Amino acid sequence: MFDERFHQFVMDHRDAINGMVTRLWPLVDEHLHGRLRRGFERCLQPCFAALSSRAGAGGRLRPDGERVMLAVTELLLLAIKKRYYAFPDKDVVAVDQEHLFDHVLPRAIEAGLLDDSARTLALLFNAGENLRELSARFYDTIGPLVGILAKHPDALEPSIHVSAWLAGDARRRSHAAGLLAAGQVPPELLPVAAFKGKVLATALSGRPIAADLHDVLARSLAGDPWLSPAVISEDPGFRALADAVASGAGSVPHGAREVLERRAAAKDLRAASAIKFLGKAGRYEGFGGAVDSPPRAIATTGEASLVAWTMGGRLLHVEYGGTGSRVHALGTAPCTAIARAERAGLLALDGRGGITSLQSGRLAGKCHRPKGQVLAAGAVERVFFHDQSSKAICYVNPGDEPEVAGTIKIKRPLSAMAAIDDDRLAAVASDGRGGWSLDELAFDGSTRQLSPLPGPSLVAAHEGLVACIEPDGTLLAIDTTSGRAGRLATFIDPATTTSFLVTRREVITTHTFTHAIHFHGPPV
Repeated sequence: MFDERFHQFVMDHRDAINGMVTRLWPLVDEHLHGRLRRGFERCLQPCFAALSSRAGAGGRLRPDGERVMLAVTELLLLAIKKRYYAFPDKDVVAVDQEHLFDHVLPRAIEAGLLDDSARTLALLFNAGENLRELSARFYDTIGPLVGILAKHPDALEPSIHVSAWLAGDARRRSHAAGLLAAGQVPPELLPVAAFKGKVLATALSGRPIAADLHDVLARSLAGDPWLSPAVISEDPGFRALADAVASGAGSVPHGAREVLERRAAAKDLRAASAIKFLGKAGRYEGFGGAVDSPPRAIATTGEASLVAWTMGGRLLHVEYGGTGSRVHALGTAPCTAIARAERAGLLALDGRGGITSLQSGRLAGKCHRPKGQVLAAGAVERVFFHDQSSKAICYVNPGDEPEVAGTIKIKRPLSAMAAIDDDRLAAVASDGRGGWSLDELAFDGSTRQLSPLPGPSLVAAHEGLVACIEPDGTLLAIDTTSGRAGRLATFIDPATTTSFLVTRREVITTHTFTHAIHFHGPPV
């Protein structure tokens, strides 16, 4: 049922509204008419009520309020159109914007965020459209923050980026972390969002602990990709921060900082006491999905991101973390093996032995035609390929002019290898008599045993850390700098594992039975 004042507003502006309808729809049938009526009643009426409340006595909208209301109306019509019509473009997704119009906009209007212009409305609407299936979570995240943003309107755009990341948009992680580190959002915003309502903006406004709390949370989130508001709001270590706000403290207590520092140190695989499943990225989405077949993780590409390659030859860029994950198809690379050098990028080995840069398309080197299964590894400047039917490892420095290419002679058969750096490989080698070992293989072909192994194992390396998954699933982690080694039990089955990567905090695996990439590490 329409409120009388809202009905009068619609009648007073019917020419403008009908013009919008005519421009957006070639035909209004009875089904669309019903959607329009429900949209006006459920979405526009709450916004009108909030604007009328801002107008004061009498509730009659001022001219600037009328302009905002008409802008809200036009965006609502556009949202209904996108949901009503089937777009031929597969990249256009009909986003449910009811959450924006029903809950977020009335709160934003009441807080005065739309007093000066409708720009805020456009930014929030476009963010929801861009986030697609994450739009509802985004609006849930930014809704409680509109009161803070009304006091800091210049911080709206960076706050949208941060809120989108916290709501699950993994691709914004690096940018959002930079905005937080630079203090581009109000100091109250991150604590309120991270604690999911357990810390109120009114409890932080004007208090020095707000900036202190922002800095602690920003550093924690930047240092651990698996942190999220869901974890922060429930974790006892972070709960001490909320307790400090409630007690009226002027800054974050030293003891609470120490707890969080120990927590961060325990997330390093070198110091971990347990390994558990953290999450996964990617899934089967049918023939049109990004992950067309079970993938293999090729290499990490930075903080909380990696590149993968499916059995169907599709290259994937994967961003992951506690707030969410994103899988994006880069293209196809039909080849025998792929490796990534940190500075040179992706290089592919074809069936004739040619090594091609996938970035430039230029031939970067050549080795013998592969006859058996090929192992691949990449370091900073150099990539390595090993045909298991041969007794040599081929390498190429694609960044050099001219490219440096050659071979490393090996004495023992290898079942797995990973690059420690440009001059050293970690290799799982057989002695030919049933014995296995994890060796450090130097560029000149000399070897140093790092550890005996109970059987053929998987190996990965990262920044001086060498890790093996042994046949029973035990994780062996060796710091090649200090020589420190440790073993941890895991539930990873190496018999079904098709690829294995390691970072300072994570063990990354893919498996024969799934389209997902799995992440394991110290408990969050």
